[in-house]
Amino acid sequence: MAPHNLNNPYKLANVDYKRLADEHPSLKRYLKTSKKGIWIDFKDPKAVREYNYALLWVDFRLRLEIPLDVLCPPIANRLEYVLWIEHLLGPDHRTKDVIRGVDIGTGASCIYPLLGVARNKHWRFHVLEVDERLAEYATENIRRNKMEDKIQVVLTDQGALNFAHPALLRDGRSVDVDFDFCMCNPPFFEDSVQRNDGLMKKADAPSTVCTGSDVEMIAPEGEVGFVKNIISQSIEAPSRFRWYTSLIGIKSHVSVLEAEIIRLKPKTILVHTFQISRTTRWILSWSFVV
Repeated sequence: MAPHNLNNPYKLANVDYKRLADEHPSLKRYLKTSKKGIWIDFKDPKAVREYNYALLWVDFRLRLEIPLDVLCPPIANRLEYVLWIEHLLGPDHRTKDVIRGVDIGTGASCIYPLLGVARNKHWRFHVLEVDERLAEYATENIRRNKMEDKIQVVLTDQGALNFAHPALLRDGRSVDVDFDFCMCNPPFFEDSVQRNDGLMKKADAPSTVCTGSDVEMIAPEGEVGFVKNIISQSIEAPSRFRWYTSLIGIKSHVSVLEAEIIRLKPKTILVHTFQISRTTRWILSWSFVV
């Protein structure tokens, strides 16, 4: 399908690094100056992290603390996903008293819920995480931004990222649709060999540094296997979520996963394609009720 223009302000705008540093002074030490102007070395993990800290503070008044060995969320990319969820929800996005979402594998940053709530005060999140250390960082970032009443971290066992978790049962109340959406940034790779090979192929590309722990980047059967698990669970509870969604990082996986969904005969399937700088991603969305 044709890509939607979601008015992501980071897509076209030239970054004013000086303005960012003026409002977030910790960024100043990472600014570099040349004949081309002020810039940042995006192969420096500390610089990339501080740049994203600056964007979150200046544009959303969010504070974040994450270690250098975990995924550092590119804010433009993460915002696009939140904008897409807003688009999917349509009028409900503005008119419902409460919008409820689930973030599968929230990571240390808890970035999707933080951005979602910062933009939409009536959103509420349950966030699932299998790694205790990442869950602790996520919890601290929620506290740091005083969102404890809006975002709940659910620590699950490995392999138990499922929608039947007791924390997602809404206290046993029976409703037609328990949640408005789920979202996920799945692991890319099947094992460390595949991960290292993938990163080596990108080594000469003029892009940002790639950080991330194994638990964030690796899963059995990789991205396809992880998302297939979500798809298989969606047909077991078709009305638990108004929208099932997942970010897809590899183009060839989109058609494979879309075919899996078509087989289940949902009412709607949508694929949102977007490009931020040199990176293209896809958001796969399907619904049995819309």
